[in-house]
Amino acid sequence: MPVTPPMPTEITFAIIETEMTPTNDFASTYLFGKPTSSSFRLTVSFDDGSEITTYAGMDTVLYNISDNTLGCGTVNKDEDTVTVSEGAIACSQVCVDVKVQVGSLTFEATDCSDVVHLTEVRTSISVQGQDVMTLYRMPCNSSSFER
Repeated sequence: MPVTPPMPTEITFAIIETEMTPTNDFASTYLFGKPTSSSFRLTVSFDDGSEITTYAGMDTVLYNISDNTLGCGTVNKDEDTVTVSEGAIACSQVCVDVKVQVGSLTFEATDCSDVVHLTEVRTSISVQGQDVMTLYRMPCNSSSFER
């Protein structure tokens, strides 16, 4: 009896974290907790309703940083992760393109995560609801802190 394998119909691709920050940005410190990397999920759906999600490291799957966000991040294919680059100060997003070859069929998808930066921290002092003094701002990407 011949067996007809199910045919792939579509792929879905998603970066898990919706916001990430560069590895050298103070937004990644424990006080603010923004991640510098994220896992992502690739699912191939078939015409019989089945799905496969175990494509990490496979040669038939290609991950790349999208052309419009080159220099903003790196992809680790073996671990299914994307990391925002240290120098991604001018980046507002990091996008990953995926191309999947299943038999003679090719599927493509893209997903993006916003890149956020800590630009300032303001501290003010008030007494009984009155603003008495405002402390001076310190640059967030310097190695000195206000004490």
